[in-house]
Amino acid sequence: MRRLAFRLVSAVLFAGLFLAVIEGACRVGERLAYGASWTQGGPEGLYQTGPDGSPRLVPGARLAGWLYAVQVNSLGFRGEELSQPKPENGLRVWCLGGSTTFDIYARDDASAWPARVAPLLAAASPGRPVVVVNAGVPGMVLSSSTVDLLARDEALRPDIVLIHHGPNDLRLESRVGLPEAPPAPEVHVALVRVLARVLPPAPPLPEWRERQLHAGGIPAIRARTLALVDAAEERGIAVVLATMAHRASDDALGDEALQGVAEGVRLYRMSPEAVIAMVANYNTMVRELAAERGLPLADLRAAVPTDESYWGDATHFAAPGAEIAAKTVADTIIAAGLLGRPSR
Repeated sequence: MRRLAFRLVSAVLFAGLFLAVIEGACRVGERLAYGASWTQGGPEGLYQTGPDGSPRLVPGARLAGWLYAVQVNSLGFRGEELSQPKPENGLRVWCLGGSTTFDIYARDDASAWPARVAPLLAAASPGRPVVVVNAGVPGMVLSSSTVDLLARDEALRPDIVLIHHGPNDLRLESRVGLPEAPPAPEVHVALVRVLARVLPPAPPLPEWRERQLHAGGIPAIRARTLALVDAAEERGIAVVLATMAHRASDDALGDEALQGVAEGVRLYRMSPEAVIAMVANYNTMVRELAAERGLPLADLRAAVPTDESYWGDATHFAAPGAEIAAKTVADTIIAAGLLGRPSR
């Protein structure tokens, strides 16, 4: 009996030691890949809390890993420092959004799709200084972008604002009425983060299967979008709207829908089919709003194929998707005649 107990204890200790070694190896691998330790859901030193309680990037933060390189300028935006004051006759495009604008799968700042827009616009407007500001922050919502626009307009003097939101506001509305969930295991456990990248997506919990976005969800997001549009236009800034692209096909069902939506099931706590329908309704709202207000529309949903090669995950572009997104945005700005706007 004692021998059996000894063996059980030994097995448990060995298993614990083995998992500790694997966890340590995963943490070291993340640090090498990102250039920083992972803490509280993101690379250490990259995020801070903004004046409205939502995340912002830390000015001057730098990640230099073998997989990702990120430089945050002194204004808190991903990319190079901006010339101050703004060059005479300069054109500034300010891209607002969350992680899909920050472009989390871009290996470096120049590869992020907002940075790819600048040379396309410059080629169509020779002799005019063109700067595209990547103001995307993972976790950013529309109301926080409005806060930033009001606070930073005078310093930045953007000529065009691209509004590229969706996932975070949909998550906010999809969780109305639900109890606060405990932090996901991957927030604290590196091994879980690694496994999440390679294992098939988990199906929805039974209590999520019949959930739909509440009736006021899309109207609430529309109201926040309009508030941002109005704030920009009142300051003489041209506005371009963008739809939300994602990997799932609109008609996908069952396993195909689950594979297409992947982490969106847990993000929104819905079935894959409900997530697809919700995103479609959001994009319909954006298209209708653009038509009502006479705003140029960069229809990324229509432009970026759902083929996996264009996607890093279910909602973020891989390099081929980022290239198409950049061209779609640039073509939209050019077709709308916005390159000829006088500099503010």
